[in-house]
Amino acid sequence: MKSKHEARSKFRKARRTLDPNTKASNETRIADLLFAWIDQTFEDGDLVALYSSMPNTGEVQTSLIHERLSGKYPMCYPKVLGRTMAFHRVHHLEDLTPGFKGVPEPVIADAVSLSRISLIVVPGVAFTAAGTRLGQGGGHYDRLLGSLGLNALTIGLAHNVQITDQLPTEASDKTVDGIISENGWVKKPNRDQPSLAASA
Repeated sequence: MKSKHEARSKFRKARRTLDPNTKASNETRIADLLFAWIDQTFEDGDLVALYSSMPNTGEVQTSLIHERLSGKYPMCYPKVLGRTMAFHRVHHLEDLTPGFKGVPEPVIADAVSLSRISLIVVPGVAFTAAGTRLGQGGGHYDRLLGSLGLNALTIGLAHNVQITDQLPTEASDKTVDGIISENGWVKKPNRDQPSLAASA
């Protein structure tokens, strides 16, 4: 693949053209795998950061994951602030409303510091088994993953059609600790426990 633009075009089409039933089945399987791992790895009350799925893109939806985690693990979601993102606690999916580029963002200001987050679930257009991630192009998650004070594990979610052997990269690109597709763990985190537990 010669450029990020070409790669984004290819993998956006691959996920967008998935059969709806296949996509729904994939997302159930991914949610099952992620929830089982979270339950084995984290303590009740550890703070989990989810992303809000971009509409009509084929991106792995996180609403089912939110439902599974609800009541046991507090959750937060990002809100885009220019070139950066801030995370806010969200109790219900109804507390999200379309924001940056139509992506649902927290309505209620209840900011949390990055140091309190134990796990960040990361979106991506494509991934490799080594943890390389191709994002949307804005650089928001790359800047986040390079932030000082970030102690969280990072897990990317993808349909298997978004997994490839190689991706074009730049020095500013950040990798993720783990990746899950409907086929299982593409890359499993090599740390069993988060370095810092977060409280509600």
